[in-house]
Amino acid sequence: MEETGVLEKVNLSGFCYLALNQVGNTERSTTHSLACRLVQIILALYLIPAVLIAFLVGALGIMIVAVASIVARLQGTTTS
Repeated sequence: MEETGVLEKVNLSGFCYLALNQVGNTERSTTHSLACRLVQIILALYLIPAVLIAFLVGALGIMIVAVASIVARLQGTTTS
C-alpha cells in the first residue's frame, strides 16, 4: 500500500528539493536524504574556503589602493 501526498527530498542535478511524491519505500527515502546531505556538505567544504579566499584577495586589493592613495597624497603635499 503506497502513501500519496508525502513530501520528500528529491535530488535534481546535485540540489535537493522538496517534492510531492508517492513514497512506498522508506529505505530509499532515507538513502536519498543522506545523498542530498552529503552533496550539501561537499559543496560547503569546497565553497566556504573559496569565498574566504575571494574576500581576502578583495581586502588585500583595497588595502593596496588605500596605501597607494595615502602615499600619493603625502608625496603631493611634501613637494608643494
